[in-house]
Formats: sequence, structure tokens, C-alpha cells
Amino acid sequence: MSEKSVGSVLTILHLSDLHRSQNAPVSNDMLLSCLLLDLEKQQHENPAIQKCDVVVVTGDLISGAPITDTNVSETLAKQYQEAKGFLIQLSNELFDRDLSRVFVVPGNHDVCWQLCRQSMECVEANGRKNLSELLRGANSPYRLSLEDLQLYRIKDFDLYKSRLKYFKEFFDDFYKMQGYKFSLENNEQAVNFVTSDRRAMLTGFSSLYGNDCYDHRGRIFTDNVARNGLRIRESALNNIPLKIAFWHHGLESSEYNIDHLNRKEVLPLLIDRGYVLGLHGHQHKSNIVSYAYHLNPERFMPIISAGSLCADPQAIPSGYRRQYNLIEIDETDYKVKIHVREWFSNTSFTSAKLQEFGGKSWYEMDLPLLREIAQRRKKVLSEISPSLEKAELYMREKKYNEALGLLAELPDDIPIVNRLLTECLYELGRWDDLIGLIRKPRNPNELSIVVDALCKKGKFDSADQTISECKRDTLTYDKGFIDALEKRVKAERRIAIRRGR
Repeated sequence: MSEKSVGSVLTILHLSDLHRSQNAPVSNDMLLSCLLLDLEKQQHENPAIQKCDVVVVTGDLISGAPITDTNVSETLAKQYQEAKGFLIQLSNELFDRDLSRVFVVPGNHDVCWQLCRQSMECVEANGRKNLSELLRGANSPYRLSLEDLQLYRIKDFDLYKSRLKYFKEFFDDFYKMQGYKFSLENNEQAVNFVTSDRRAMLTGFSSLYGNDCYDHRGRIFTDNVARNGLRIRESALNNIPLKIAFWHHGLESSEYNIDHLNRKEVLPLLIDRGYVLGLHGHQHKSNIVSYAYHLNPERFMPIISAGSLCADPQAIPSGYRRQYNLIEIDETDYKVKIHVREWFSNTSFTSAKLQEFGGKSWYEMDLPLLREIAQRRKKVLSEISPSLEKAELYMREKKYNEALGLLAELPDDIPIVNRLLTECLYELGRWDDLIGLIRKPRNPNELSIVVDALCKKGKFDSADQTISECKRDTLTYDKGFIDALEKRVKAERRIAIRRGR
């Protein structure tokens, strides 16, 4: 895979479980020094690994605070400051200070147990029948403390939702220039990160639905996946073939058979929505497995876990060390390769020798879902190619009506068809049709065109409303561009008033 052209391979530095240990502390300086040296030497190893394009952190940025901590705000602020310092320095070294190439989700250690406990009240457990049924329900407000067998009930749901507020403060501050925000609403806890060349979208999902100081289950809220999928369908992100999902919790349990992901509910939803690969942490060891789609086992999604970068050695499974992954995704051959690195005695990283990989440090697996998407697109393009070529010829000859007649018969969700349709309608001055085609702008060019069309029709209030809806997406629309567009609408409105329109 390393012999492929750089443009055909996406390389991900996959880190997880950054929580530091008081028993075996690791400073940022030591961690960065060893990590950067290892990344440099990998290009000369066999197999060689090319430089990483992005960093993905699958949760647990901090250790958290015990429920008895009386100064939790200061404790967590200090821990997040350490994590932020590490990620910023890593970004400085790898990406020339470009934080938009670092993607982060929360883990169970990012949940504030104090806020969880404050949101609950003690209730009497004696005499209650079917206590296990009360606790098992997906939306149950009841919790059982295993330490003292005390039953609790969530009474303040707003306070309960705020249990990730310290992570949110870190996240929103970390990405303040990029405009990413973390929501405390259960059905809004998905962030779509996009590579600068728009070749890949990596969606970070919170797997902390209902996770708290007494309930350690890992769950991605299914409505969260569904709502984010609808949002993607209405945007240009839908046209990105390489979609990767990442979250925190693993597919297998390490604690009382409850702290794994709700995989049977969530993974089919992700596959149906075009995701071809999954990444996670939590289990403190690197591995790759495949999850077969229940309706067709040949359609499987590789799932890659990362070991813990700097957890307490006592919290790492026997036979494993502190680890991280390098993941190479070959978009030409539709394969993914995971390279696992281990930290020996906190002095140097080297290639791991894993029993799961037959004694090797790497393992390769097919990406059938990516192949399926690519082949489907190639087939469609092949079928419509003659019509497209003829339409483009008409357009070069400025025969826009003839071109429009051909393009109108083609699916307008294909980017090149949509672009040519837009150009034809604009040249013909068919403003109503153009407004109908660009129902919701997906990029600055479409926004500029639809605002122009609305102004041509004298629909200035609609133009202002369209700009207002788009300006909230600070990742897609630059403030300077939005300001210029708003000034243009005001100018067009003044001209129309003078003309008596």
C-alpha cells in the first residue's frame, strides 16, 4: 500500500484514551518527543508508512475526577488544559498549527460524575418488583449504585444533560476558529469533520447516551445517527464517498457485560448511511474486526480499535502496552491497513508484534462498502456519459436550451449534472427553476447563485433568510463572504425601490 501515489491513500494517526495516571505519569514533553520520533522513523521501516493526513482521537481525553472531589471544576480544567496543550503541540508539529486536521470525540472519562450525582435523588428500593427491568430500560431514569446497592432516580434532566459540559467547554474552545461546536442534546451529538481536500468525511459520534457515574453502558443514540444522516443528505457532504465513523466504546465488554457499544442497533444504521469504516477506543488494546451487515454478510464494515496512549499500565490488558495506530486507507484498491505501535518502558515506540495479526505489527482488510459505492457511481456515470458529453458540447456552442433538454433527463444529485444544470438555468435567466434546483445551498457558489436569483425575482426577504440560515455554518461560509453577500442584497433592494419594483 505504501507504494501507492500519495493522493490515493489517506493516512490517519489514531489515538485514544489519553487519560493520564497518577501512578505512572507521563508529561506532554516526553509523550510528544517519543511520538514524533516514532512518526519520523516509520517512513524508513518495512513496510514504510507515509506521513499522516489527520489525527483522530476516540475519546477519554482526561482521567476525570472521583465523585468525592470537592474542587471538580479546577481538577477537570487542569486535566483538559494538559490534553489541549498536547493536541495543539502535536498539530503544530504535524500540520503547521492547523487544528482542523485534528478530530475529537468524548469518552466515558469525560463525563462529570459529580454533575451526574447531583442530578439524582435516592429512592427506596425495598418492595419494588422487577427492579432489573427498571434499570435495563433504554430511557430508564433509575440507577443502582453497586457500592452500597442504593437506588437512584434522575430528577433534574437539564442538570443531567450538562454532565459533559466540561468536555463541551474544551471542545468549543479548541475549535473556536474552525466553528465546530459540541451539543449537550442527545440527538445532536455528532460532528462531521471534513478533510481540507473534501476527499473524506469523518463523523464523531458520542457513545455516552445514558452513561453516568452508575450506568457504564456505551450507547450511541439512534436518533442522533438518523438526524445527522438527514442533515448530510441535504448537504454537499452526501457526495463524499469516503465516510468514516468514530466513537469511544468498544464492541466487546470489559466490565459486567454492559460497557460495550449498542452495536446491533447502531452499526447497521451507519452502514445504511454510507459509512465504510469505524474507529473506537476504550478497550485499551489495538485490533481490527469486521462487522457483517445483517441483511447481507458480504457487506461488512471493518472496525478498528486503538490501545491507550498513556493510561495506567494496570488498566491495560495483560500482554499489551501503551499503543497507538497508523491507519492507511487505499481509495484505489479499497483496502484499509492498520499499523500498531507500542511504547516500551516510556522511552521509545516501535512496531508491535501482535498475536491477532499472526505476529506482525500490521493487518490489512478489504473495504467492500467503499468499493460498492465507487462501482455504483462509476456505473451511473458510464450510463449518462454520452448525454453529458453532448450537453457540454451544446453549452460550449451556447445552445443552452438544447443542453437543458438533455440534462433535465439526468439525476440532479450527481455533482457534475447539478453544476451543468445550474449553469444552463442561470444563462437562460430561468430564476424560478434555479431557485427550485438549489433548494438548500451546499457551498458558497450555490449560495451566491441562489441569492442572485432571488434578487432578480425581487424576493429580497427570502434572500436575507437564505443567507441567515447559511451563515450559521461557519465551516462552509466565510464571514467576509457572508458580509459581502448581505451588502449585495441591500444594494439590490435599494435599486429595486428606486425603480419602483
